[in-house]
Amino acid sequence: MYDETRPTITLEGPVWDHTPLTVFVNTTNGEQYLNASLAAIQAWRIAIGEFAKDRSSPEFTLLTKIDFVIYISNINASHNNGYDITISFMKTVQNETNWAGLTNYTSDGGTFKTVKIYLANGSLANRPFDSGTMQSIVTHELGHALGLNHTTSKFSPPPRNRELMYQKTVEGAIPTFPSTYGLPVTRAAIAVSSVVAALCISAAGVLIGVEWGFVRLLAVLSAGLLLLAIASTFRPSERVNFGLFKYASVYMLSAMILLSI
Repeated sequence: MYDETRPTITLEGPVWDHTPLTVFVNTTNGEQYLNASLAAIQAWRIAIGEFAKDRSSPEFTLLTKIDFVIYISNINASHNNGYDITISFMKTVQNETNWAGLTNYTSDGGTFKTVKIYLANGSLANRPFDSGTMQSIVTHELGHALGLNHTTSKFSPPPRNRELMYQKTVEGAIPTFPSTYGLPVTRAAIAVSSVVAALCISAAGVLIGVEWGFVRLLAVLSAGLLLLAIASTFRPSERVNFGLFKYASVYMLSAMILLSI
């Protein structure tokens, strides 16, 4: 039975039969991401030993022997072919505007021959990725280049860190609160912030001497906001969430008008 609290990861199939692996970073269309790419390679170089020894399958022990030799276009590479792994940047990945990265490979008898990593140099909003986001994308795709499949869970067990090899490491190419912490935590945060906002506005009304009739009206409006916040946390639905956002907007407008009278 599937258990989200116990993430698993498998090999895609092929493995490398030699080391070190030659990695070519083609900075055409992505020179600004060179440092992010190098940082991703270094992260795997450091993590490979720890990652492999924690896996019971003997196939993972092949990872402990892997190292990288890096070639960079226009720096120490005189050609673009013949490397084990090639990292390239482009506007869109295979014309898919919502893909941040893609890894393709050729193999022979269960052994990798070449791996091509394609990375989008922009987000869904047509804005460039920041270097931290690109480093996460490159690190994820390098995991595939080493033979790792996607993990079955978005988060690790408590303290619930993000799983690097989850299929949607970059949700919509833009890091968001829900994609980072999950929907239950997001709903709770929205509910708490709504209640805190209502309490602060009510307290402000008392402190600035708003007439008690208006304060009582604020209290009634705040109670409605509280009920919707509770409903969105314990009985979430698209309708309830939409209602909370709309009510919160009307509440804030009404509160500002009452406080200004």
